[in-house]
Amino acid sequence: MIENGFVRVPEKAPWLAQYLDEMTVFPNGRHDDQVDSTAQMLDWFKDGGGPRSNAGIFELTRRRAEELRRGQMPGSPVRLRASHGVSHVQLFSGLHRAVPADGTVEMTETDAAPLLCAGWARVGLVSG
Repeated sequence: MIENGFVRVPEKAPWLAQYLDEMTVFPNGRHDDQVDSTAQMLDWFKDGGGPRSNAGIFELTRRRAEELRRGQMPGSPVRLRASHGVSHVQLFSGLHRAVPADGTVEMTETDAAPLLCAGWARVGLVSG
């Protein structure tokens, strides 16, 4: 998959030199953790663990990352009521929110979507 051009790596990243070194000296290098994890991911992807089963979450994550890079926070603010017993929530936008005693958390519509699927209830729109 790598030789056929199906794998892309960034041109610049703090970890890139170490990663490429480990990949290119394998199997004669001192470490092989990154080679192992790369091979396992490629096997998982080839065996059907990739786009066929998880295309939605991959695309959602890709879009969110792109929106964050552009500095956008899409969607109108909404309030959701957390499932019973939830004290904190990590949102896809990267925000971490404490859940107050009444269980109501304000967030963007985009952040709310997966939580609604997980059973959180919409309380109402936030007036702006």
